Amino acid sequence: MRFVRFALPAMLLSLSAAAADPLYGPQSFDTAGPAVPNHDTFDVSAATTALVWIQNGDGEGGARATGGQVVIAGQQVASGADFTRPGDLFAKAVALPKGTVPVDVVVEGGEGVMITLVVMPLGQRPEIAVGRLILPHATSSGLTIALKNGAKHVRRVKVVFYDDDGDVVAWSHRFEIPPHGSLSAPFGSLINEGSFSSGSIEVLWAGRGGGRLFGQATVHDDLTGVDSVVEMQHAGYKRVDADTRR
Repeated sequence: MRFVRFALPAMLLSLSAAAADPLYGPQSFDTAGPAVPNHDTFDVSAATTALVWIQNGDGEGGARATGGQVVIAGQQVASGADFTRPGDLFAKAVALPKGTVPVDVVVEGGEGVMITLVVMPLGQRPEIAVGRLILPHATSSGLTIALKNGAKHVRRVKVVFYDDDGDVVAWSHRFEIPPHGSLSAPFGSLINEGSFSSGSIEVLWAGRGGGRLFGQATVHDDLTGVDSVVEMQHAGYKRVDADTRR
């Protein structure tokens, strides 16, 4: 149910449950891939001061970065000390020029860590969800992956493949699953870098609003020759609500 509010002070209006559109994101960054800064850009229609909200990890204590840096429009927004704080969500102000704004992110902390960025108008909290899905073990034989977006907003997704020693051996580029959309594909079509034969699989995702991403995998048992469908486990989930009272 939606409520209409009248004649409230500007401060209270900024805390309403109706979240403004992000200027950028939510976009997740992780440690799977070359050890160089992740680079992205977004466009700003007029110079403004904004808040950069940073979610460290999956919200349940997992996948947290222990260091790194976030640089937006040439300004260092977060550094190593910010990622060692007890809380997993924090915000920093940044002055944004008109035009195309560069984003450069370094994430540190070993395999499988992630941070999520959202740039919001000043005085507005984001309304986002982040999470991880895990397939504990699979082999490449007959392996397919199916993902379902249970949310009314896009989910940005990255799939990471680990070998039996727990080392990253392959990964996808980030891609989008549309609102209430789904994807089903052989595992190989999801790999943009590296190769996978046996190990575990992790799906990192983020997007606006609530609603989770769900996953299944069709796996093949080489001993019995039987294919079976296995649910991917929810390894972490956090919803950040625009209403600060929740």
